Amino acid sequence: MHTHGTHGRTLLFGSGQSEVRLRLERVGSWSLRLLPIEAATPLTGKAEGKGSTVFRYTGPPAVHSLRRLTRDDHPLDAFTVQADGKKWISAGTAGRRRPVVGNLPVSAAGYCYVLVTAGHSTGWQIEPAALDTVPAFTDKVSGQGYGVVRHTRQAAEMMVRYEARGLIDIIALWELDERLEPIRRISMATGLQHIPQGLVQVRTGGGKWSIETRG
Repeated sequence: MHTHGTHGRTLLFGSGQSEVRLRLERVGSWSLRLLPIEAATPLTGKAEGKGSTVFRYTGPPAVHSLRRLTRDDHPLDAFTVQADGKKWISAGTAGRRRPVVGNLPVSAAGYCYVLVTAGHSTGWQIEPAALDTVPAFTDKVSGQGYGVVRHTRQAAEMMVRYEARGLIDIIALWELDERLEPIRRISMATGLQHIPQGLVQVRTGGGKWSIETRG
């Protein structure tokens, strides 16, 4: 089941209830098949596909790359879902083919689910990578689109710059804990911002960005 294409898989959480109601809107002919959670494909290395699907990642907190393989500009995003149903966006391609980097937070349960959402004809590639591949910086770091970086110095005022791709395109910075879970939104603006020590997730609409020491 998927809202962005003709077929695909998604996650359904019951929050402990014995029954769950589903409502489908603005659809034509449809079919729905419930599968056990064990049907989620293990994410153990590079994987490719089309449309929406669900992976189960078991391992230490890590990051992942997300790349579009087709020439369309339809939405292609990745979300992480914890055992208790908490859901965060980890990477968004903003219609571009350039690869982006997302976070794979793992709670005390020892695993998380990765939900890739895409149109049924949109091809993609996703691949986990060790946490030590995250760029570490002291004075300056730059990138394009979604990313994860590590600030190695003490918390400091730093200049955030972003080349927006439209009037509603903004940059958002999130502080991550050592499990890669988002714990605090740092800012949703450019200019001088207080950047904490540790892991930071950058969320953008696909433009170029930089974080550097003031001066």
